[in-house]
Amino acid sequence: MSLLKLPIVECAGDARTLGNQQGEQLRERIAAFIEQRLSAFAEYSRERAGPSVEQFLAAGAACLRAFEAWDPEGAAESAGIAEAAGVSAEALYGSTNMTDVRDVLLLPASKTDEG
Repeated sequence: MSLLKLPIVECAGDARTLGNQQGEQLRERIAAFIEQRLSAFAEYSRERAGPSVEQFLAAGAACLRAFEAWDPEGAAESAGIAEAAGVSAEALYGSTNMTDVRDVLLLPASKTDEG
């Protein structure tokens, strides 16, 4: 069995700086990942007559705002990654959390607060 060789990224600094360093070193991989995830969402949603990629990104933006309030330091790192990779923070967040954001759009709202 062949193991996937993952890149090692060495970073130092505050959360935003850590993110910038990751984004700079992984720029091409990040852009390709986002493109692949948004394409996968578009196909998944098209098969189900679901929401558009634009609606997905809007839901991802709303989820990102909740993340920023819940974990400001984690959100700062994520923002730094997006900034240095040249991608939108909303596209990065939505892509890395695709199934959760997709479920916000496609599943009925819960009648209870699940957190």
